[in-house]
Amino acid sequence: MAKDDERDAPPTIGSGYIGAQMTRALRALQEAANREQRQSAQARVDRWSRLLDGKALDLLQHGSRTPIEGAPAWATPEVVTGGFATGALLAGGPLLDWERHLAAQVLDTGTGNERQRLNAWCLGDEGMAWLHARLQQGDYRVGVPEESALLTVAWLLQQGAHAQVEAILAAIVGWFPSLRFYPEPVPLAAGTEKLPAGGDFTLFVETAGAVVAQLQRRTSSARVKTQHHVLMQWRPLYATAVGLLLQTWRDGQPCMQFPQDWLPDAKQAVATFRTLRRQSPARKASRHRDVELLEYLALCVDGVVLTPHQRSRVGQIVNDHAGKHGVPDSDTYAARMRFEQESVAAPPHAALARIAANRLRLFPADAGVVDVASLQRDVQPDEATSLVAAGSVLPRTLRQHVARCQQGTVEQLIEAGLVPSLESLALLLPQLGARVAERGFTDPAHGRLYAACRTAFDARRSLLLLNLQSQVRMAELPWAAGLESERQRGTPAAQRMLGDVVALALRHYPETPLPNPLLRQLRSLADSAGADLPLAEELAADIFMGAFAPGFAAAARHAGRFTAGSLYARYYGIDSMMLERLGEPRPRTGRRSQHRVDDLAGLCLARADLAPGQAGPAANGAVIEQVQILTTHNLAVLFDRFQLDAVLAEELPDMIQRGFSAVCTDLQQVAPHWHAWLTARKRGAYAWRQMVFFLSRLDDAGLAQSMATLRSLFAAQPSGFQRRFAPAMDGLVVASQGGQPAQVLLGWSPQSWLRPYTPEGYLSSHPSEWTEFCDVGRLVTVEDYQIVENAYLDAIRRFCVAAGVDSLCIHSLERRESRDYHEGQPLDLDGIERVARDALRNVIWCKLVSETAEVHFGYDYYMYLVSSVDAESALLEADPLLNIQRYRSPYLREEEE
Repeated sequence: MAKDDERDAPPTIGSGYIGAQMTRALRALQEAANREQRQSAQARVDRWSRLLDGKALDLLQHGSRTPIEGAPAWATPEVVTGGFATGALLAGGPLLDWERHLAAQVLDTGTGNERQRLNAWCLGDEGMAWLHARLQQGDYRVGVPEESALLTVAWLLQQGAHAQVEAILAAIVGWFPSLRFYPEPVPLAAGTEKLPAGGDFTLFVETAGAVVAQLQRRTSSARVKTQHHVLMQWRPLYATAVGLLLQTWRDGQPCMQFPQDWLPDAKQAVATFRTLRRQSPARKASRHRDVELLEYLALCVDGVVLTPHQRSRVGQIVNDHAGKHGVPDSDTYAARMRFEQESVAAPPHAALARIAANRLRLFPADAGVVDVASLQRDVQPDEATSLVAAGSVLPRTLRQHVARCQQGTVEQLIEAGLVPSLESLALLLPQLGARVAERGFTDPAHGRLYAACRTAFDARRSLLLLNLQSQVRMAELPWAAGLESERQRGTPAAQRMLGDVVALALRHYPETPLPNPLLRQLRSLADSAGADLPLAEELAADIFMGAFAPGFAAAARHAGRFTAGSLYARYYGIDSMMLERLGEPRPRTGRRSQHRVDDLAGLCLARADLAPGQAGPAANGAVIEQVQILTTHNLAVLFDRFQLDAVLAEELPDMIQRGFSAVCTDLQQVAPHWHAWLTARKRGAYAWRQMVFFLSRLDDAGLAQSMATLRSLFAAQPSGFQRRFAPAMDGLVVASQGGQPAQVLLGWSPQSWLRPYTPEGYLSSHPSEWTEFCDVGRLVTVEDYQIVENAYLDAIRRFCVAAGVDSLCIHSLERRESRDYHEGQPLDLDGIERVARDALRNVIWCKLVSETAEVHFGYDYYMYLVSSVDAESALLEADPLLNIQRYRSPYLREEEE
């Protein structure tokens, strides 16, 4: 039996994850292709270096809500992927440019201690007047919560709240030398939208200024310029040389006869060749077939008699070219040449991006744009340049990029395709929460200050926490009480907005459980609405401590009452009376008291068929899934609180169908190597759980109709999937008829009946065949892997050239913390290669899309090249080790199929 002190020993966090992230950061720095990428990668390396230094010096305590030695909980830490604090504070560090400028304006000459002197200056008469002016005019920005502290002091002094001011200063004065507590002054943008008196709030995914900066960073790829040069000059010259040498054929041999009018044309071709070669240094040493053939043509023009070997080589090159592409004077050859040249004749995307950026500069940089259609129109005569003609059309990738600053309601942005996931929705809600909260103040200056501080606090990254600790709350800021004074909670606008957001999230993303970032934002909105909304976040399986906070037991009891006797309770075998008893305390049996949270953990262990003490990520995941089932992962409390049975009554049947389709998609389209299958099964099981809950909210007639629809959809699935998935479908049917199923679909259970076996007995690939990057060093050598990876990248380049695209955009991005990529990010050919390499190595997953071409990355190292134009001929010259065949990509959007 374990001793009490052993059970109470604090957990430790290994350094393996941190080391792996540092390795990725260093690799990104090594592979950076331009100055911007190098700067971004260097910043990542610096962050992880600070973390490792702090860990080595024992200055960091990861897993604690105060991970930096000596720093208070309210100080905003720099946090990297995984929730690790680096040891830096975001309000500290070197002076920012705007701080230096402010210091030069208001401080006496001299250097050193500028931050401390600026903090002290703000408490003097001149500085306090400056703060009051910022409050009234609203011309300031709060990047981190600390920057609102002295503004709060200024406002409280206006109200005569001297005791509160003294308390705030007592907490922060000691940090004056290192942290900034003053705001950044910014010009108030002309035309900045004022809050409407009523109705919907308008938001934007990115500000106009942010989109301008992104557009300005777009540059023409060197490869694009080379492609243009080759297709417009070298390729026609090569065709001319092939045509001329075909005229010299006699008795099956080239260069055996020269027609009377042949020499002038040949001399002109050779002169052009020599000029191009002088202008193209890279071609001087090239042994590409075009250069080689033109060199032989030059010998013929100079009167040199070719050797038999040289004539044989000319014949081989000409015959190979004519056999693959036809003879140069044929209609098919001319059509191919015309298509290739038209594909590169369009204006460079970088030049078009500059035009779009110039249009955006006319709008306030820190806001969105109401009418983006005017920004997406064709190039106007006064915008034309030497590279871009009037009437040129902005490509879809640029139009989509500009649309990211579109201003609209949440629903409008979702319908415009600018909010592709619930995580993206969570990024919008701080704007919404701040503006709703701002209306809770009678003093506009006070409302603006509260909204600014709250927006900055909502951007604070969560820490990795152990032992059921909670994240730092805004109320813990020493100046929070001053900000909260006179705030009116529970305004009708806030209450209505909270319910609308919840309904929108479930209506548009019915297959996805609400992720933690969205739950935090909903909790923040609930605070503005004066509502107590007990939401349970998803726990991480790798750091789960085997116990649940009391809020989980309360959520389980509420869900048990809400779902008692329903299809959901029958399907998952939930005993609502047992859940009610979770609130009964156990008698004390030893040094450590037994809390109700232990009851819930024990129940989840039993439901997962695990023994007490059984641990590890897989066991933890199974326990966490059971608590999500028992709590409905927040669906019960949301449906109950916002009366969603009535609000979503008309949408529920469609939500159920979409959830079922997502399950079928996840469990069929995922390639079957083991890790990928685990991920897909978990995603499918979670979508299934959502669907079962929605089914349970229907009346008898609605349930019968939806079950008939699901049976029809299931019958339309491939027969192999029907056989595998039949136990899950049969269980749902049994539960819908009042029984308890024998099989329940779970995400963290082996369930061998669901695995897609082949007749040979394994998942689609033989165990000895490598199928992903993690097999390097085990089933494939690094050298052999790189050969295959480079062949894939070469195929993508050839495909893009043939499809006439020089830019693709990131779409449906997953694992957003990696590489600083973002949804909708445009990529030139160099960027495409970098992202494709990361996708092939499982660093990220995404699709690369444009108007005419897409690249999709499947599991098991499958790659799908999709084009609306004929680009197949380009792949004929791809590396022969690739197995290329026609196939419909399973990742096509429905409207494209």
